[in-house]
Amino acid sequence: MRFAPYATRDAEEVAAVKEPAIKRCAQCWQWRAIELFRGASGKIVRSCEGCRRRYYGWTNKSLKERLAASPRRKDETPKGQVRFMARSGNRKLGGLPSTISERGTCPPTCGFY
Repeated sequence: MRFAPYATRDAEEVAAVKEPAIKRCAQCWQWRAIELFRGASGKIVRSCEGCRRRYYGWTNKSLKERLAASPRRKDETPKGQVRFMARSGNRKLGGLPSTISERGTCPPTCGFY
């Protein structure tokens, strides 16, 4: 049995193909209903409605407003775990020694937090 190309399928089959009912938000990375991704013009956008409301005018907000709007981190209390690699296998570092520490070790004002 051969698979018929998409262009030769019946119009009813093509009409039956629908967009998925859920989509992953590019901002919060959560799976949400597709209705939450409709923009003002009715088209599908990248961020869910909650993230668009939360981050609207983000560049004009003060640091306190940003911290209040941001969800709390799960790893806020650091355990102090640091991984040391004497020779990195990373292509970018080229075998240099490197360390990896958890996010919670940075203060909230740090750009890498």
